[in-house]
Amino acid sequence: MFYLLTGLIFIAVAGYVLYPLLRRPSRAERWEAQLNGAVGSLQEQRDAIYAALKELDFDFQTGKLSSEDYESLRSRYRQRAVAILQQIDEVQKKGALDYELEAEIQIARARRARQRKQRKGRPSSSWACVECGRMMTAADNFCSGCGAKKPHP
Repeated sequence: MFYLLTGLIFIAVAGYVLYPLLRRPSRAERWEAQLNGAVGSLQEQRDAIYAALKELDFDFQTGKLSSEDYESLRSRYRQRAVAILQQIDEVQKKGALDYELEAEIQIARARRARQRKQRKGRPSSSWACVECGRMMTAADNFCSGCGAKKPHP
């Protein structure tokens, strides 16, 4: 009995620990990992340019660079930094828009599934509201739930 209880506890703990490793990531998790990878790469480039700018400032202050070389290199590094920061902003904006779009798609799919379930077993003289999914009869012109106008067939 002791060995059986110990074995069950071991299996339960192993399942709890291994579940995150064995399950398939959701679409949202895959999308987020892809977005974080793109932003992370750009952030590494940004950090490298910031480090190069600091090194450049140090070299100029210690007299290793002339003022002409310093200004030339500094302007090039700054232009690259600005370009990378703009890319980071674009990727993050695109990611936010993609996330909002995916959320809207999920809402629309859930609404459509709910409407399909409600239509089963209903006479053809009733309609489901396209906005909230509530059933409407042939006599209704507007949804009683959200006030949306019934579409004309």
